[in-house]
Amino acid sequence: MTTNLATKQDLLLIKQDMLLGKQDLQAVIQGVRQELQHVEQQMTTRFDALDIRVSLMLQNLESRIVVKLGALMTVLFGLAGAVLALVR
Repeated sequence: MTTNLATKQDLLLIKQDMLLGKQDLQAVIQGVRQELQHVEQQMTTRFDALDIRVSLMLQNLESRIVVKLGALMTVLFGLAGAVLALVR
């Protein structure tokens, strides 16, 4: 008659398989952690570069606005001077 009861050797083999599976899982988790750290470093670098580019674009736009406002003020002062000269 056959039995369905596990022997001590069967239980030891199951325990060994579980330990190996746990070690494999820990190795996969460690690999995922390292990959996430690498991605985080890449994203930080890209965000820093993007921040610098946006800052430079804003400075460029500010410079253009200041130049245009200066030109507009010059034109308006010239126009005001011409109007005053005509009024006198």
